[in-house]
Amino acid sequence: MSDLFSTPSLKQFFLEIYNLLRESNSEVTELWFEFSDIDFFKIFDKYELQDFIERFDFITVQKGNYVPYVVIDKIAFITRCFNYLDLDINQLSYLLNYDGFEALIQEILSQNHYKTIKNYRFSDKSKLKYETSQK
Repeated sequence: MSDLFSTPSLKQFFLEIYNLLRESNSEVTELWFEFSDIDFFKIFDKYELQDFIERFDFITVQKGNYVPYVVIDKIAFITRCFNYLDLDINQLSYLLNYDGFEALIQEILSQNHYKTIKNYRFSDKSKLKYETSQK
């Protein structure tokens, strides 16, 4: 089981997750998959699978309709996959819509010890702008 955590094996795992997310709706940031949708999980037994999933914070298992599903958080996945995939932020940001991209940037800044405020709007009180009805 130790070879499942080798770099080539983890690259294969992250690439498979990336391909699943690329085919999904960009407006959804948390996606639910059946275990059978992820080929990498087919080699695990029940206990190995649980141990493997616990090592990654972007994957959780939740029940829906009495069936366990793999739930993948896109934002957390993108921030973790830089170590395993040869993709840059531009390629990975296509997995998200604009709101998701803002959340991704907020997460990256937070991980680098910056404080962020979501949905903050600046107002320009200067006389250099055109008059509009917008307040």
